[in-house]
Amino acid sequence: MNPLKLVPALAGLFVACSVHAQFAAEFDGGSAVLPQLGPQGFIETFADNPLLSGWAIHGDSSLFAWDPTRQALRAMWDSSRTNSYFHHALGTTLTASDDFAISFDLVLEDIKGGSNPSKPSAFQIAIGLMNSAEARRANFFRGAGLESSTGARSVVEWNYFPDTGFGTTISPGVFSSNNLAQFSFAFPFDLTPQVQYRVTMDYTATNRTLQTHMLSNGVPAMTIKDVVLPEQSTFDFRLDSFAIASYSDAGQSGDFDGSVLAHGWVDDVRVRLPASLVLEPILTATGQPGVRFIARFPWRYVLERSEDLKRWSPVVEWAAERTGKTTLLDATPHAVKAFYRVLTNLP
Repeated sequence: MNPLKLVPALAGLFVACSVHAQFAAEFDGGSAVLPQLGPQGFIETFADNPLLSGWAIHGDSSLFAWDPTRQALRAMWDSSRTNSYFHHALGTTLTASDDFAISFDLVLEDIKGGSNPSKPSAFQIAIGLMNSAEARRANFFRGAGLESSTGARSVVEWNYFPDTGFGTTISPGVFSSNNLAQFSFAFPFDLTPQVQYRVTMDYTATNRTLQTHMLSNGVPAMTIKDVVLPEQSTFDFRLDSFAIASYSDAGQSGDFDGSVLAHGWVDDVRVRLPASLVLEPILTATGQPGVRFIARFPWRYVLERSEDLKRWSPVVEWAAERTGKTTLLDATPHAVKAFYRVLTNLP
């Protein structure tokens, strides 16, 4: 057996090592430095049917269709329908302590605000990141705004409001997991039909800032003010899906109920995520085996040991207090042969 070997596991990564003495001899008492992965994510150009490569539809499937000739996704935003999403799982869960970015091309064919005469004010079309469980709640209404029971939770998205008397508006927004919200507004910001817009949203955890930039046919468009999240730890989110969102206009209350009907195409979706968990096996001078890796706040980590890859026992349980490199050690190794893995959990 190779004294150090990484193999993928559903719940994390395994580090397999043979007898501890061999482990030390193989690496001359030092540690094996394994290459770190770069940022992860995915790119979708819609050259092939996206429903065969990880995408799915929730809600009204008639709102979304792959256009093989144009090689783009045909989308309709119709607020008279139920909440509907063309979405792709991220394969991880993002918090406010993670760096990430999304970008996409958008071409509108047409858009009408106040499409429902009984709801004549503006309502948005939206693309961004969300928590899939929250977005599927039967009582989730994007138009409810700051409403603890029915409002949005864990959403980071780009919004466009057509003109219904208040001007066209671009509004990047962030909803926390407890329905707090931060937005910026750029207006008037007209999206001209048949013009290709490139939208990029880039979130940096160190300064808790969401930057949004747009190109119009490749030329920089109007400046959009950054969204800066509050410092308090109560403003966090849990994001696990990218989605093109056609929200229902139900659940609104007040004098400015809105509605929208729009048609267009979405293309060249790019999602950048934090690097996957990569374990660096180590052995201390006193013979304690363990692993080193980049921990992400506020995730919890459990180092487990097994002698047969069937029965596992926890060795160390630890919660990250910040994002950065950490080490978990087996302080009492006792097996002639042992395997180690790290399990992760997000509170």
